[in-house]
Amino acid sequence: MVRSLDIANLFRSFGGDPQRYQEFEAPEAELHEAVSTAAPLPSPRAPVEAVRALAEPVVQAEPGELPPLSRELAQLHSSRQASQAVAALDQALSRSRPALAGPVLALTSARGGTGKTVIAAGLAQALSRSGQAVLLVELDSQNVLSSLLLQEASSTTGSIRAPLSACLAVDDRLRLVPFGAPDDLDLQALERALATDTQWLTRRLQALDVPADTLVILDCPTGSTPLTRQALALATRVLGVTTADATGYASLPRLERQWQHCTGQVHPLHLLNRVDPARPLSQDIAAIVAHSWGDRLLGVLPESPDLEQALALGQGLASVQDAWAHGLAELGRELLGELRPALRYAAPS
Repeated sequence: MVRSLDIANLFRSFGGDPQRYQEFEAPEAELHEAVSTAAPLPSPRAPVEAVRALAEPVVQAEPGELPPLSRELAQLHSSRQASQAVAALDQALSRSRPALAGPVLALTSARGGTGKTVIAAGLAQALSRSGQAVLLVELDSQNVLSSLLLQEASSTTGSIRAPLSACLAVDDRLRLVPFGAPDDLDLQALERALATDTQWLTRRLQALDVPADTLVILDCPTGSTPLTRQALALATRVLGVTTADATGYASLPRLERQWQHCTGQVHPLHLLNRVDPARPLSQDIAAIVAHSWGDRLLGVLPESPDLEQALALGQGLASVQDAWAHGLAELGRELLGELRPALRYAAPS
């Protein structure tokens, strides 16, 4: 009763009608059930523990601490990512088009010891003597071209740190771009650039401002490398060099696979080097290759004792005047006849 009077006085103080007030009492059973089903109140330590859990950094296991199966799966994932990156790079290279004004001849090989670099040097010299302007680009860090064509190659190329950054005159119509002598850090930077930049080689050559009447010859590294793939994507003519022996014949399928990075308009050609008339096996291999590849065999070059002697004595290629040198000059004239429309060639008067 006292409680009702207090509430009635409270209503009158605020201008309300105390007659409209009604009070209901809930049964004890329902009140107990409502309390039991309500969510439990958090303990006083719960917020502190939650904040502490958020503040603590998540510790990740190091690769060496992973279980063997997890570590194997992580390595497999990285391998797949690398394969996908290489495939994407190859697709980008296959879609690229030559970006130089004149034609580009790329010399490739599937293995070392084929004489590819010597042929590149001899071909460049033979074409320049015939009046054709040639830019010979050395894409191999061994700088063999420089030692063949320049008198003081070690002192000249040893001061060139950035790869393919210099252009040296060999004679009036032949210029050489040596690979240079970068240190290990420079080579690592080049590898990273080639892995992500599909136009690295193109921009290097464009910076040289090559005239449209100049034939660019690329001496590619042996095998399939990032620099070789960029050279093949840039080339308008590809020449694969191999030897007329069992090892050379076995490497031909690998060379064909390497050519998959060429653009669609390029039809690579084969060149057999060191065909020995005195060896029946060498003659048989030359006949098999000629029968298998037909028009794709550009020609054959014989063994040259004079060339071996000139290289051993450091006399250069100009002193070689045998059947090998004459055959190389003939191949140069044949290539020049095919490339002449693209060169906008003007014969000297």
